[in-house]
Amino acid sequence: MKPYHYQIQLAKAIRSGKNIILQAPTGAGKTFGALMPFFQGWTNSNSNMPRKCVYAVPMRVLANQFTEEYDKFVKEQLRNVDVMHEISRQTGEFREDPEFHCDITFATIDQVLSSWLLRPYSLSKRKWNLNAGAFVGSYLIFDEFHLFDPDSTLPT
Repeated sequence: MKPYHYQIQLAKAIRSGKNIILQAPTGAGKTFGALMPFFQGWTNSNSNMPRKCVYAVPMRVLANQFTEEYDKFVKEQLRNVDVMHEISRQTGEFREDPEFHCDITFATIDQVLSSWLLRPYSLSKRKWNLNAGAFVGSYLIFDEFHLFDPDSTLPT
């Protein structure tokens, strides 16, 4: 997959430590653009990118779609990477990674926020503090974040 020019610029900005708000039309490659610097970190041992990624989405259907799409992408396009990488989803329907251990976890916002606020829906009370620690060192992506705020005026 050959990246678009804006995806290359986006990856450079992210690798340099900048926080980014990306606005582009549906189908423009925002998801791949956001994940590209993370994948590049897998192939570059000197990368300063975190080794884990939590990708928050507003709907289960997106978590399901991205999990399937990027699991296939990693197996086909990144098969020569030295280490096998796990991709999972964490939603109310699919609880594949309740402690956010996998390399990439596509999760619904309710799962991410409940974990961040030390009240994860998916864990017992004695494990409530685990997920907040998992997020501290992770690459965090909030997709369609304007949908999380009903007062937002940002377009899709």
